Amino acid sequence: MNDVIGIGSALLDLTYEVGYDFLKELGLKKGTMQLIDESTSRKVLAKLEGIPGSVTPGGSAANTMAGIANLGGTSAFIGKVGRDARGDLYIEESGRAGVKCLINRHESLTGHAIALITPDSERTFATHLGAALHLSPEDVPAEEIQNSRILHVEGYLLEGDMKEASIAAMEIAKQNGVKISIDLADPSLITRNLGEFKRIVRNFADVVFVNEEEARAFTAKDAAEAI
Repeated sequence: MNDVIGIGSALLDLTYEVGYDFLKELGLKKGTMQLIDESTSRKVLAKLEGIPGSVTPGGSAANTMAGIANLGGTSAFIGKVGRDARGDLYIEESGRAGVKCLINRHESLTGHAIALITPDSERTFATHLGAALHLSPEDVPAEEIQNSRILHVEGYLLEGDMKEASIAAMEIAKQNGVKISIDLADPSLITRNLGEFKRIVRNFADVVFVNEEEARAFTAKDAAEAI
């Protein structure tokens, strides 16, 4: 039995500490996540040359599963990586963190999130989804979800081509009495999909994670009222 099973984008985190001016130079709004293509990713990484960084398995739901394992819980993660060295690294390091890997492969490059940490410790992401974009309902293991206490879904998965896989996972969970946790992830993501997000939360969610800005985007109310 899994305490929690997560479904999300399997992304390697490429983490760098930068100044505020660096974000302005790249046209990134502090504290948000922006999707970029492979060409833009190469340009951003070229600007980061010479700045010390780290490479670790990431992705919102995957990080949550690693945290649960670190706290002594049993966790599993559903995702998709490329048939490349970065994909190998992702699976190896996730397993080393104690997470059961339910990860399939795709011919695309393994996705990555360039995480830029400013002096206030806020994170800003420039993300190339790569193989993660190809997560489909066929990648969702029904039996593993049925044998879990909670299904955790990252909000990033509720937009675009990946939404079908997350809806399939939530329907399996709902049909089998598995609680559903949704992290709404990012204010701009919520604003783009507000009507659909409200429908999904109403139909599926037992637990909703938001910070103050995300709560404001979802409810149009300030923090205390939004709660």
